[in-house]
Amino acid sequence: METLRILQIGDIHLPEWQEVGSDVDRKDKEFSQEISDDISLGRIRSVLRRLHDISTRSHIDCVALMGDLTSFGEIQQIQPAIDIIDALVTGPEGHKPLMMTVPGNHDIDKDEAALLGKSGKFRSLVAAVENRRWLRPPTDDCLRYALGPRTDGPSIDCLLLNTSIGSWSPHLLPPGLAREYEAEALAAAPIQLAKEAVADIANTPGWTESVLRNRTEQRFRQMDTPYVSKRSLATLSDKLRDLAGGAAIVMAHHNLLPQRVPRLLAYGELLNAGFLRQMLHASNRNVIYLHGHLHEDPVEVISVPSTEIASRSERKIVSIAAPALKDGFNEITLFFGAENDVFLVRVTKYRPNPFHVVGNFSDQDTQYIPLRRHVGDLITGASRGVWQLIKDQRTTNWHQLRADIASTRLQISDDDLELVLLKLFCCGLVRISQLGRDRMKWGLECVD
Repeated sequence: METLRILQIGDIHLPEWQEVGSDVDRKDKEFSQEISDDISLGRIRSVLRRLHDISTRSHIDCVALMGDLTSFGEIQQIQPAIDIIDALVTGPEGHKPLMMTVPGNHDIDKDEAALLGKSGKFRSLVAAVENRRWLRPPTDDCLRYALGPRTDGPSIDCLLLNTSIGSWSPHLLPPGLAREYEAEALAAAPIQLAKEAVADIANTPGWTESVLRNRTEQRFRQMDTPYVSKRSLATLSDKLRDLAGGAAIVMAHHNLLPQRVPRLLAYGELLNAGFLRQMLHASNRNVIYLHGHLHEDPVEVISVPSTEIASRSERKIVSIAAPALKDGFNEITLFFGAENDVFLVRVTKYRPNPFHVVGNFSDQDTQYIPLRRHVGDLITGASRGVWQLIKDQRTTNWHQLRADIASTRLQISDDDLELVLLKLFCCGLVRISQLGRDRMKWGLECVD
């Protein structure tokens, strides 16, 4: 089939991920570590093992990390995080997929931010990526890469954005604290809380005495101002205009839509998310927006009603969030139709169950999002013959349909039949029960 597969990996947060608990209640600290490890069902180990299995046993075209490789600016952990993922993802017969990441708000050291400026503060991330020969992450400009199989086949452009450009900006701090912060970064002197800084904070609504006792916490609360810079927006606009095909991937760390759980934070969302959404809609193409940051995994579709009746050109933004890596990862499959255009997106969620077995356990863990629904674009050739067989039966299943096809002159492989059925599904002509499961389990029903 004409498909492209992406493994979407959310926030790693090394070394914080090592604090994820196991099933062992370790009262005796001197008990054998070997036995403890042997009976432990550690969740992060299960997730990493499953990630390795999928990438080595099947063809993956791209592995995309959503940023926040580390926590609270511990940039010495960025290279180990890159190395771990690089070692896990080898591909069948050593065929390595394209590897990429975007900057997260935690991937920045506060002192480097003060000394190196807006783009220079990402040097540790850039160096770690270049050491493993991954695709370069964005810092100032929007970057464009073509994703597709190594052999001839469909491809899609992926546009990478840096939404963490405002992280550790001194302007977020109260004036007295900002002055001391700048002096500390230059002199590397021990932190002393200045009286004028206390006064600035104390007069700020919402701050309490308990917050003042922990200056490190106060600083980290102020470390992130997510937005897309004017320069990135300008290069994004240029690249969207030049793209071929009707769909594109846009990848960034921060969420495009407000999260579902209320977040009590001064700058909890992208400051110019509305403008970014408007730009993506104005491109008149379907956009698959991949992100992390939330530690949740909603899949949401944004569309703008068309002024044309029965418009064939209604475009959507499909926003796909990856959970934190300790909670699993996503496999995203893009299905291509005519003219190298994506007509369907499948999101397969791999999550640990209560026994820390990582898998895809129910229909609800796989979501199909149609991007095109016009019959004239999708139903051609053998599709009409398959459609007629389903209409004659009204309800059928995969095995019965294969038997019916064998009694006709239709010549169609299992992969091609799956593609035909997915096109009929997108056009609203067929209902498919157990769509999230193996195709052999599909039930098929004609839609009146």
